Amino acid sequence: MKISYEDNPSSEDLKLITDGIYTDANKKRGLDKLDHFCFFLRDKISKVVGAACGTMYYGCMYIDELWVEDNYRRQGYGKDLMLQAEELARNKDCKFITLNTMDFEARPFYEKLGYEIEFERKGYFKSSICYSLRKNLFKR
Repeated sequence: MKISYEDNPSSEDLKLITDGIYTDANKKRGLDKLDHFCFFLRDKISKVVGAACGTMYYGCMYIDELWVEDNYRRQGYGKDLMLQAEELARNKDCKFITLNTMDFEARPFYEKLGYEIEFERKGYFKSSICYSLRKNLFKR
């Protein structure tokens, strides 16, 4: 046995890990597999200029990445991506959505969408703070 560091692991290796986690969770609790998603914002020539991506698991949606290219910011696209993700979460019976953002990123943006700080973690480089936010979902 040996441990090796890999900078950019292959998608096959990552899938093996995800499948292993699913198998264990299913065996122990009867939980469904992890469900990855991504909503893409594309321009007129289909170039990706924004996205909201993450994973749904065990009744939670985790938004891992939200990004909109600088030229398209402050035009409502980030909000639209988030609303699409929230709708998917409701349709998949997620109970809440969670995400992380740094103090220099988008905390006020998420708070305007109804996300609340669940906890903060200090100690990052250059005195940065990571905020974990949560939004509870209710059936319509």
